[in-house]
Amino acid sequence: MNKLLILLLLFGLFACEEKDCCVVVDTDVQLRYVNEEGTDLLNPDNESAFLHENIKIYADKEGEKKLAINANSDYPNYYQLFEQEGTYVLKVFPTDELVNNEAISYIALSDSVMDTLRLAIKRSDHSIIVEKVWYNGVLQYNLATGATKREFTIVK
Repeated sequence: MNKLLILLLLFGLFACEEKDCCVVVDTDVQLRYVNEEGTDLLNPDNESAFLHENIKIYADKEGEKKLAINANSDYPNYYQLFEQEGTYVLKVFPTDELVNNEAISYIALSDSVMDTLRLAIKRSDHSIIVEKVWYNGVLQYNLATGATKREFTIVK
């Protein structure tokens, strides 16, 4: 009987232990590219579309552009390309290179088209979130203003 009581007491002690459970990571930016006529520039059926195989993400590493690759990631090239509601979307994830809580990525859509994506990132014990997004130096998203979606259409 004493052994059972000790066993129950031990279960009770360990059951009350608080554990850190989860970290919410919300850092992607979704981009749509169109020309001035509204043609989807990521849709491979369009003659003027950017070729998917040419899209690359570069990280800013100490002032130099380096191809961003992480073989252990779900998206090793730091982006996902998918179709949503009839248009193609380029979902970009920040690279691991953070300086002063900012990540700078360069989006190469072709050999001649490269844009800059800068993210201000806030880290806490239980979350990693994007507070601000600049695309080619223009503020596109600011969490402090109540913005909810980091989705933009870029005209090329």
